[in-house]
Formats: sequence, C-alpha cells, structure tokens
Amino acid sequence: MRRKRKHLALIAACSLAVTTTLPGAAYAAVPRTGEDAPQVTDVRILKERNYLEIRWDQEVQNSVDPDNYILKNGDTEFQLLTGNWNTMYFDGYAFSSIGFEGTVDESEPITLEIVDGNTIQDEDGNGAEHGIYDVDYENYYTQFYTSQTGIVVKASDNVQASSLEAAADQIDHMLGKTETGIAARMAEYGASMALYGPDENAYFIPEHRNAWDPDMVLAPQDSGTSAGTRVMLVTGNEEDQTQLWCLEDADGSARFINKVSGLAIGIANDDMTSGNSLVLTEKSGSSIYQLWNVINKTTSATLEQPDTVTTSSDSAVQTGDTTNLIIPFAFMFASAAAVIWLTVKRNRFRQER
Repeated sequence: MRRKRKHLALIAACSLAVTTTLPGAAYAAVPRTGEDAPQVTDVRILKERNYLEIRWDQEVQNSVDPDNYILKNGDTEFQLLTGNWNTMYFDGYAFSSIGFEGTVDESEPITLEIVDGNTIQDEDGNGAEHGIYDVDYENYYTQFYTSQTGIVVKASDNVQASSLEAAADQIDHMLGKTETGIAARMAEYGASMALYGPDENAYFIPEHRNAWDPDMVLAPQDSGTSAGTRVMLVTGNEEDQTQLWCLEDADGSARFINKVSGLAIGIANDDMTSGNSLVLTEKSGSSIYQLWNVINKTTSATLEQPDTVTTSSDSAVQTGDTTNLIIPFAFMFASAAAVIWLTVKRNRFRQER
C-alpha cells in the first residue's frame, strides 16, 4: 500500500500484489487517470544494493536528477548519487533508478520528497507536482533455489518458479564434474545465478547496474589504427575519430569499419574461443569473424540493412521499422534469448589470491 502525503492530507492508493501477477505484467504501465501531471505509482529502495526505484504512470524526463528529490530515513537525509549507473532511466518501463549513500535504519520511516520547482515532466511538458511518499525497503530477490552443486539461483517475483529449477539443472550439468572442486569452491564463496523476467531489462539485476556506462565506446587501444590492434571499451570522445565506425552490409550481416583506418572489427586470430579479443583486421569478403548480428536490447528486434544498401552507411533500418538507428556500441551484436548474471563475491576471491 502506498500513501502520498501532500499538504498534510493522506491519500491512500491500493497496489496489486506482485506475487499474484503473471510474469510480464508486474511492470506494465499503469493507465493514465486523466491527470496531466506525471504520477508516482511505486517507490522503494533495495536491500541488496543502495538503489532508489521510482515507477511512474507514464514516460518522464529529468526523473534521475537528484536535485528533484529529498530521500530521508527518519531525520537522516541520504545523499543521492550522480553519474552513469547511479542515475538510470529505463525507457519503456517508466522506471527511474538512483543510487544513494547511507545505511538504512529499519526502525525509522523512509520518505521521498519530490521538491517544489522540480524539473520532472512528461513528453508534453506537464510537470510533476510536489509530494512526499512513503518508501518501502524491499528485497529485489524474492525467490531462491539451490542447485545440487550448491549454487543458489535467485529471482524476483516476475520470474516463474520453474525457470529457477531449469537454471539450477543447467548449473548442475555444467559443474557436474564435482571431483574438480570447482563447484564446491564457488558455493563456498557464495556464487549465485540471478534471473530476470521476460519483460525486464538485464540492468534490473542490482549487481548488474554498476556495469552500465553510457559514456563508454569501442575504440582501438591507444588509438591504434593498424591491423591486429585490440578493440576495447574507452571513455567516449567526440573528437577522437578512431572511435567512429561505419556500418557495412556483408551477406545480410553487419560489418563495423573504423573510419580512420578502414579496418574491420574482427575476432583475434579468427578464433571464437570465449573471451577472445576484438581486433582490427583487413576486410575480407569471406571472413565470418567480421560479421555481426545486432539486437536492440529494448525491443529484441534485429537490426538489418535496408533493401537498397549504401556501403559504409552510418545507419541501418531495424526490422519492421523505418526509423534510422545510429549504433552507439558495436558490442550490441550479442544475441541471447535469456541473459544470466553470475555473481561471485569478488573480495573473497581477492583474499584467496
């Protein structure tokens, strides 16, 4: 139950229990009530990581600006953080995530104030009104299943219980050679597998959010432009031409060409072994190691070339859409039906080393 306190008046609003909601519906957009101003439908902070989560009744802008809020635990005000993974807005979900510093005292109430003069607004420019909201302190993970090899599979209510069992079976298959001691060591260090729901984003996973960095781009190491130069993630720089790529059609797949060197992104030594590096290579009409499928992370649609292909075009057309799409990250070629995030307590590994 959410309660909005505004001008000393209490307004009670009922919310559906997610545990009774079918997967795929837990994060569905709440229908508009006829009010123009964006409305908060749910607000909580996570126990697994210090993230404030705010859900809205519609898509909003400027909703991850910490200056728009005051987050308090009793009389203690938490500092809201800025930059990259600390301020994430999930388009299509009307969902804002903001990191904060502080230790929660569960004996004290938690409140979020949307301040007067805030800059939050909808696409029509209607601004969010001042208000104070009670904040729930909740676990993201509500379901747990331990595999026979001792690895915990965990998920929110938005994942079917059978999916946890299926994931545990896969873990037991992959770690089936228990005589190696690998499974036992992973279990000892608290390794776990996190699943997310069919309508969720991979960055909903609390441990995964700090991997988000929209300022990172693919570029040749040390701005190198020779064949064999490793391609890696670096901080984006609009003036660095070696970070810019052309998209070229090759047998229905995409090939990324560096604008400075004219070399293509390929797999080192034509070896697709897991973990192998991306490198700049001479363009080859026959090399499958330079060809990529690009999947939109929001819609899951495959990026394809238009019927009339202009070689080295900067844009391509998404399946079923005529909107030009600029490719910000070449690594978006990875396609998967389900993404599993496997976490290991890194500090304990460091201690072991």
